[in-house]
Amino acid sequence: MLKPDLRLHLFFTTENETAVILIRTARQLYRLVLWHRDTDTFQDGQWLKAEVYADSCSLTPDGRHFMFSVNTHWARGKYRDGYTVISHPPYFTALPVSNARYCWTSWGRFLGNALFEVGNRHHLNKPLWAGQEMQPVTRGEVTKDCRTGLRLLNGQPAPLTKAVRDTLLDGTAPPDTKPLDRYDTMNGCLHRRNADGSLTLIRDFHGMEFEPIVAPYDVRPAASADETAWHPLDGDLK
Repeated sequence: MLKPDLRLHLFFTTENETAVILIRTARQLYRLVLWHRDTDTFQDGQWLKAEVYADSCSLTPDGRHFMFSVNTHWARGKYRDGYTVISHPPYFTALPVSNARYCWTSWGRFLGNALFEVGNRHHLNKPLWAGQEMQPVTRGEVTKDCRTGLRLLNGQPAPLTKAVRDTLLDGTAPPDTKPLDRYDTMNGCLHRRNADGSLTLIRDFHGMEFEPIVAPYDVRPAASADETAWHPLDGDLK
């Protein structure tokens, strides 16, 4: 069973009543959970043993896509490989359009349900994204046909709303409509804040145990029966 030290990070949609919960355990083990706020029901998702930067995560307004940045440790922590991934929550498995390990300087954000920006556009593979539902936005030269310099990979001006353009160009923050003040996540428990200041427990996330979960969109071939099953705490328990 996992240690009781849990930290919850909440990411809310703006188009419906769902949210994504990123759970961090004491052993740098993370789990994604999909939360249906209208019924307070949950879909427990995949685990990941890596360093996930909660401040760099992003959720699309409709909640269908989740972006997260990761650093993995190799050779006993002497080398770190960073990459940014787009997935379908509550799964960490990268979508087929983004399963190459590009080092995008470990940050990214969605600019809508179909557009996103990443830290280093020079690592974007144009053929990989051609014709895909999700499209990256790059910053380039301001010209007569693109007065913002914000373009798709095909060179066309990015179809952004005025609020998003202002955020990208001027740093103007959009209105904060996320219901963070309605909830509390202390001690690894999700609570609802009541009008009188009291808290109502929605779920205690302690007691979770690792379970292998395959994303329904995972296109990789199934592992051989001869292979030893991987556990995220391998090498940690000594």
